[in-house]
Amino acid sequence: MVVDYPSISYLVAETDLQGNEFHCRFRCPHTGLEENVSVRVATAEPAETQAAPEPAGFLAAVQRSLVASVRGMFGGSSKPAQEPAGSSAELMADCVVQAFEQVRPQFRWRDGRWVYRDVDSRLGDFHRLLTQAPVREFYDQQILARVLLEVVKADGEIQAQERAFLEQFVPAELRSYEDAAPLTMAEMAEVSHQGQRETILLLAWATAYADQEVDASELRRLGVFAKGFMLPEKRMRELRQSARLFVVDRALAELYSRGASPPAEERESVYSLAEKIELPRGDVERLEEQFHSGQS
Repeated sequence: MVVDYPSISYLVAETDLQGNEFHCRFRCPHTGLEENVSVRVATAEPAETQAAPEPAGFLAAVQRSLVASVRGMFGGSSKPAQEPAGSSAELMADCVVQAFEQVRPQFRWRDGRWVYRDVDSRLGDFHRLLTQAPVREFYDQQILARVLLEVVKADGEIQAQERAFLEQFVPAELRSYEDAAPLTMAEMAEVSHQGQRETILLLAWATAYADQEVDASELRRLGVFAKGFMLPEKRMRELRQSARLFVVDRALAELYSRGASPPAEERESVYSLAEKIELPRGDVERLEEQFHSGQS
């Protein structure tokens, strides 16, 4: 069915337009479950500088979803959604519809309304942590920013594309930590609660996997974070798996937002991504089955 703004306006919880990046948070009124998404607003004006190349296709969708999730941890950057009015009404409505198309596979059309599908079986841990253990204390946010910066620069330098990625969700006042010394065990131990430590490590793993591959230097650093946050080995493995599932789920969401029967080569690209981040094929097939059942 064709989606227009009036048919989804009640799902819009927050919106924020910064430059040519539009961020939207959708909330199901029945379940309270949410989806965060970012889309790039087209502009006809030529750029003054050469922009960093963007990742293509489903990988870009994965990174947009991750950006929106991390931005939500820092807070204060989103504005309550309002009914479109004035000269920007058409632009906002178009952006909301474009954003919804990215997360449409997560919703079902039921009794004349869009409602959130049951995701507990596949992404329960990811959604639960971000909802129940958000990173709200300023000290914890500092640690989150430093962890993400260390993940991105684990190989010794931050590439232009990686920097552009970071700048979308790490507040400017926290980017100064780029040149800070590595986090110490004592600093990590000061994070307020166990739940926040798990959320930070979960987002760190998701950030690493959103780049498709995790190299040895990233693995070592992520292992240090797990020890610094005093997380048991079993819990670290669970968070790592949740991050893998999130990344592949977002890739599949992008794939199936284009139709119920995606091209075989694009589908195999998602399976290739899963292989690179060591998510078993059986897990991918179970994720994909959820999208097949959600096409009704």
